[in-house]
Amino acid sequence: MEAVSKPYARRYCASIQDAETEVQRLTSLLKSGKGPNSVRVRLKALGPEFWSAALLECYEQARRAEDRRDYVRSAIFEARESNTARRLGLRALHDRSYTVRYRAHQVLAYSLDRSVLPAMRDALKVEPREDMRKLLKAAINAIEKQNHHFYIDRKESGHGRWSVQPWDSGDPVLQHASLSWEIERIKAGWETEI
Repeated sequence: MEAVSKPYARRYCASIQDAETEVQRLTSLLKSGKGPNSVRVRLKALGPEFWSAALLECYEQARRAEDRRDYVRSAIFEARESNTARRLGLRALHDRSYTVRYRAHQVLAYSLDRSVLPAMRDALKVEPREDMRKLLKAAINAIEKQNHHFYIDRKESGHGRWSVQPWDSGDPVLQHASLSWEIERIKAGWETEI
Protein backbone atom coordinates (compact mmCIF):
# COMPACT_ATOMS: atom_id res chain seq x y z
CA MET A 1 0.00 0.00 0.00
CA GLU A 2 1.45 3.37 -0.95
CA ALA A 3 1.61 6.44 1.28
CA VAL A 4 0.06 5.03 4.42
CA SER A 5 -1.81 7.59 6.55
CA LYS A 6 0.27 7.08 9.67
CA PRO A 7 -1.34 9.74 11.91
CA TYR A 8 -4.78 8.21 11.36
CA ALA A 9 -3.60 4.63 11.76
CA ARG A 10 -1.62 5.27 14.92
CA ARG A 11 -4.67 6.80 16.52
CA TYR A 12 -6.40 3.41 16.57
CA CYS A 13 -3.67 0.80 16.15
CA ALA A 14 -0.35 0.16 17.89
CA SER A 15 1.59 0.02 14.60
CA ILE A 16 1.17 0.34 10.85
CA GLN A 17 1.35 -3.46 10.56
CA ASP A 18 -1.53 -3.75 13.02
CA ALA A 19 -3.46 -1.19 10.96
CA GLU A 20 -2.83 -3.09 7.73
CA THR A 21 -4.00 -6.33 9.38
CA GLU A 22 -7.10 -4.50 10.63
CA VAL A 23 -7.74 -3.13 7.14
CA GLN A 24 -7.53 -6.62 5.64
CA ARG A 25 -9.99 -7.93 8.23
CA LEU A 26 -12.40 -5.03 7.76
CA THR A 27 -12.12 -5.18 3.96
CA SER A 28 -13.11 -8.84 3.97
CA LEU A 29 -16.10 -7.96 6.17
CA LEU A 30 -17.03 -5.09 3.84
CA LYS A 31 -16.93 -7.40 0.81
CA SER A 32 -19.05 -9.99 2.58
CA GLY A 33 -21.70 -7.40 3.51
CA LYS A 34 -21.52 -8.13 7.27
CA GLY A 35 -21.90 -4.96 9.32
CA PRO A 36 -21.11 -2.58 6.45
CA ASN A 37 -21.87 0.69 8.28
CA SER A 38 -19.66 0.09 11.28
CA VAL A 39 -16.97 -1.42 9.03
CA ARG A 40 -17.02 1.69 6.82
CA VAL A 41 -16.74 3.98 9.82
CA ARG A 42 -13.76 2.05 11.19
CA LEU A 43 -11.98 2.00 7.83
CA LYS A 44 -12.56 5.73 7.36
CA ALA A 45 -11.21 6.39 10.84
CA LEU A 46 -7.91 4.72 9.86
CA GLY A 47 -7.40 7.39 7.22
CA PRO A 48 -8.01 8.13 3.55
CA GLU A 49 -5.33 5.79 2.17
CA PHE A 50 -6.54 2.77 4.15
CA TRP A 51 -10.18 3.49 3.25
CA SER A 52 -9.31 4.03 -0.42
CA ALA A 53 -7.20 0.85 -0.53
CA ALA A 54 -10.16 -1.11 0.83
CA LEU A 55 -12.46 0.47 -1.76
CA LEU A 56 -10.02 -0.35 -4.57
CA GLU A 57 -9.74 -3.98 -3.46
CA CYS A 58 -13.52 -4.32 -3.19
CA TYR A 59 -13.97 -2.65 -6.59
CA GLU A 60 -11.56 -5.06 -8.27
CA GLN A 61 -13.42 -8.08 -6.93
CA ALA A 62 -16.99 -6.82 -7.37
CA ARG A 63 -19.01 -8.42 -10.13
CA ARG A 64 -22.17 -6.35 -9.95
CA ALA A 65 -22.13 -2.87 -11.51
CA GLU A 66 -24.10 -1.48 -8.56
CA ASP A 67 -21.40 -2.59 -6.13
CA ARG A 68 -18.59 -1.18 -8.29
CA ARG A 69 -20.51 2.09 -8.63
CA ASP A 70 -20.93 2.36 -4.85
CA TYR A 71 -17.23 1.71 -4.18
CA VAL A 72 -16.21 4.38 -6.70
CA ARG A 73 -18.77 6.83 -5.30
CA SER A 74 -17.32 6.38 -1.81
CA ALA A 75 -13.89 7.31 -3.17
CA ILE A 76 -15.10 10.78 -4.22
CA PHE A 77 -14.77 12.01 -0.62
CA GLU A 78 -11.10 10.96 -0.44
CA ALA A 79 -10.07 12.02 -3.95
CA ARG A 80 -8.03 15.04 -2.88
CA GLU A 81 -6.13 13.31 -0.09
CA SER A 82 -5.59 9.82 -1.46
CA ASN A 83 -3.57 8.66 -4.46
CA THR A 84 -5.35 5.33 -4.18
CA ALA A 85 -8.75 7.01 -4.57
CA ARG A 86 -7.50 8.68 -7.75
CA ARG A 87 -6.14 5.33 -8.97
CA LEU A 88 -9.59 3.83 -8.39
CA GLY A 89 -11.11 6.68 -10.42
CA LEU A 90 -8.66 6.07 -13.26
CA ARG A 91 -9.35 2.34 -13.26
CA ALA A 92 -13.11 2.93 -13.26
CA LEU A 93 -12.85 5.23 -16.32
CA HIS A 94 -12.83 2.08 -18.45
CA ASP A 95 -15.50 0.11 -16.58
CA ARG A 96 -18.10 -1.56 -18.78
CA SER A 97 -20.94 0.13 -16.84
CA TYR A 98 -21.63 3.77 -17.70
CA THR A 99 -22.85 4.48 -14.16
CA VAL A 100 -19.46 3.41 -12.80
CA ARG A 101 -17.71 5.58 -15.40
CA TYR A 102 -19.94 8.50 -14.34
CA ARG A 103 -18.75 8.12 -10.73
CA ALA A 104 -15.15 7.85 -11.95
CA HIS A 105 -15.55 11.24 -13.65
CA GLN A 106 -16.71 12.66 -10.34
CA VAL A 107 -13.76 11.20 -8.41
CA LEU A 108 -11.29 12.69 -10.84
CA ALA A 109 -13.08 16.04 -11.16
CA TYR A 110 -13.18 16.47 -7.40
CA SER A 111 -9.51 15.52 -7.06
CA LEU A 112 -8.42 18.48 -9.22
CA ASP A 113 -5.24 16.48 -9.92
CA ARG A 114 -3.73 17.60 -13.24
CA SER A 115 -1.71 14.39 -13.53
CA VAL A 116 -4.88 12.44 -14.45
CA LEU A 117 -5.66 14.63 -17.48
CA PRO A 118 -3.77 12.54 -20.08
CA ALA A 119 -5.62 9.37 -19.03
CA MET A 120 -8.93 11.25 -19.09
CA ARG A 121 -8.25 12.58 -22.59
CA ASP A 122 -7.43 9.04 -23.75
CA ALA A 123 -10.68 7.79 -22.22
CA LEU A 124 -12.54 10.58 -24.01
CA LYS A 125 -11.35 9.23 -27.36
CA VAL A 126 -12.77 5.75 -26.73
CA GLU A 127 -15.92 6.64 -24.75
CA PRO A 128 -18.87 5.18 -26.74
CA ARG A 129 -21.68 7.26 -25.20
CA GLU A 130 -22.20 10.92 -26.10
CA ASP A 131 -23.66 11.81 -22.68
CA MET A 132 -20.62 10.29 -20.94
CA ARG A 133 -18.28 12.23 -23.27
CA LYS A 134 -19.98 15.47 -22.17
CA LEU A 135 -19.52 14.55 -18.51
CA LEU A 136 -15.91 13.60 -19.08
CA LYS A 137 -15.29 16.93 -20.84
CA ALA A 138 -16.85 18.71 -17.86
CA ALA A 139 -14.53 16.82 -15.49
CA ILE A 140 -11.51 17.72 -17.62
CA ASN A 141 -12.60 21.37 -17.64
CA ALA A 142 -13.02 21.37 -13.84
CA ILE A 143 -9.47 20.07 -13.42
CA GLU A 144 -7.99 22.48 -15.95
CA LYS A 145 -9.71 25.42 -14.24
CA GLN A 146 -8.94 24.00 -10.75
CA ASN A 147 -12.56 24.44 -9.66
CA HIS A 148 -14.58 21.28 -8.97
CA HIS A 149 -17.83 23.28 -9.07
CA PHE A 150 -17.41 23.57 -12.86
CA TYR A 151 -18.25 19.87 -13.14
CA ILE A 152 -21.82 20.88 -12.23
CA ASP A 153 -21.74 24.51 -13.41
CA ARG A 154 -20.80 23.85 -17.04
CA LYS A 155 -21.48 27.46 -18.10
CA GLU A 156 -19.14 28.67 -15.35
CA SER A 157 -21.79 31.13 -14.16
CA GLY A 158 -20.94 30.77 -10.49
CA HIS A 159 -24.49 29.68 -9.69
CA GLY A 160 -23.93 25.92 -9.63
CA ARG A 161 -22.18 24.45 -6.58
CA TRP A 162 -21.10 20.89 -5.95
CA SER A 163 -20.72 20.32 -2.22
CA VAL A 164 -18.89 17.05 -1.64
CA GLN A 165 -17.32 17.95 1.69
CA PRO A 166 -18.76 20.33 4.31
CA TRP A 167 -16.22 23.04 3.49
CA ASP A 168 -17.37 23.06 -0.16
CA SER A 169 -20.68 24.70 0.78
CA GLY A 170 -19.18 27.98 2.00
CA ASP A 171 -21.71 28.02 4.85
CA PRO A 172 -19.98 28.01 8.29
CA VAL A 173 -23.11 26.68 10.02
CA LEU A 174 -23.25 23.65 7.73
CA GLN A 175 -19.50 23.12 8.12
CA HIS A 176 -19.77 23.05 11.92
CA ALA A 177 -22.87 20.84 11.93
CA SER A 178 -21.28 18.40 9.52
CA LEU A 179 -18.08 18.17 11.55
CA SER A 180 -20.07 17.51 14.74
CA TRP A 181 -22.07 14.81 12.98
CA GLU A 182 -18.88 13.18 11.66
CA ILE A 183 -17.34 13.10 15.14
CA GLU A 184 -20.47 11.49 16.59
CA ARG A 185 -20.56 8.96 13.77
CA ILE A 186 -16.95 7.93 14.39
CA LYS A 187 -17.60 7.60 18.12
CA ALA A 188 -20.67 5.46 17.46
CA GLY A 189 -18.74 3.27 15.03
CA TRP A 190 -15.97 2.58 17.47
CA GLU A 191 -18.41 1.64 20.18
CA THR A 192 -19.99 -0.97 17.92
CA GLU A 193 -18.27 -4.35 18.09
CA ILE A 194 -17.82 -6.22 14.83
